Amino acid sequence: MDDDQALFQRLAGTVDELIVFVSPLLPVFYLLEQHTCQTAEWYIFTNQATSDKTEEVKNAVRKTFHAFGYQEITYQEASRIIPAVCTELKNTGQASVFDCLFEDGVTICPDFYKKVKRRIK
Repeated sequence: MDDDQALFQRLAGTVDELIVFVSPLLPVFYLLEQHTCQTAEWYIFTNQATSDKTEEVKNAVRKTFHAFGYQEITYQEASRIIPAVCTELKNTGQASVFDCLFEDGVTICPDFYKKVKRRIK
C-alpha cells in the first residue's frame, strides 16, 4: 500500500518491517528491523521488530541469500568507521562500512531509533 494512513489503519497502528540491504559491490547483505507505531500526531520508530514471525522471516531471507552465495554482515561489521573514506553524505572519518556498501542516507545506529519521531502532518 502506498498510503501510510490506510496501511496503519489496517494494521492497528503498528508495522514491523524487515529491510534487506544488498550491496551492489560485494555479495553481502544486511538485515535491519524496524518497528513503527502511529499515534494521532506521530510516527514513532524503534529498531526492534516485535512480531513473533520476525525470526522466521529473517531465517528464510538468510537461507535464500546464502543459497546465492551472499554473506550477511553483522551490526559490528557494518558500523565500523573507515577513517580515510567519505561519501556524498558523510565527511572523511564518519563513513561506516554500511555507508560504503549499502546506503549513506540511512542510519543503523540503535540509539538513533530510541529517539525518532516524525510528525504525521
